[in-house]
Amino acid sequence: MRILVRFIHHRSKLNDTLHDVPLSGPRLKIGRGTDQDIHLSNLRVALAHAELVEGQDGKIRLQSHLAAGFHYNGDIVQSAVLTPGDRIDLGGHQIRVGEGAGVNLVLEIAEDDSSRGREMEAALLKRARMD
Repeated sequence: MRILVRFIHHRSKLNDTLHDVPLSGPRLKIGRGTDQDIHLSNLRVALAHAELVEGQDGKIRLQSHLAAGFHYNGDIVQSAVLTPGDRIDLGGHQIRVGEGAGVNLVLEIAEDDSSRGREMEAALLKRARMD
């Protein structure tokens, strides 16, 4: 499987920066841990949150490692076959699935920069410091 991960960093309402990372392999790990293929630094992301797996049929499935699952096109699920146009919320990151030349899928990843997202991040960080 060949994936293009496009990280979108919101600097202001008019200025986003993009960082493209091409990845390949039969399994790609997603999480906050430094050993993950797709690293998401938000504290709402588990160290090993989920993984992308290519099936024998060539379809790419996102599989959660957490009992809570993830939001997929408005539903909470444990696993989903990804197709262009899908929208995923994974630990405070919005992921849009798209198409791209020479890759199976493009994953556009943007961190939730809403005030609610920042409040949750601050609460998690405060709790982590107390432990």
